[in-house]
Amino acid sequence: MLRPGVSHFLQVVIMVALVSAVGVLMYSGAAGLLGNWGTSSQVIASGAYLIGPSNIIITLKNAGNAPVNVSAVEVYSGVSQVGVNNTMVRIEPGKSVAFKVTSSGQLVTGQLIDIVVRLADGSVIKYRLPMQ
Repeated sequence: MLRPGVSHFLQVVIMVALVSAVGVLMYSGAAGLLGNWGTSSQVIASGAYLIGPSNIIITLKNAGNAPVNVSAVEVYSGVSQVGVNNTMVRIEPGKSVAFKVTSSGQLVTGQLIDIVVRLADGSVIKYRLPMQ
């Protein structure tokens, strides 16, 4: 006697294919293989070094997994801006870049300064670091 419908074997094959497809999509999303799901750029100010009386070296590192474009680095002492570097620089993932900023104010080692990093996409990141 024949029964209408899909055989049990075909049902199992379809279910395994669907579960496998969903698993691949979930893995791809978690691993960042589909589009921009897993891409992120994370800029970290890792150091501020006083070189001479009026030069500051700011070290920025991209700790993310996508390139980032830095459009400006500003240095503040209290509420007043003491220096700015408007050079556009692309930082690749895992790489560091040193920005030279000429200071218009008097800075000393150990002093806390505020660093404002402006990205090309309009994002603004602020840090407070001791001058080394």
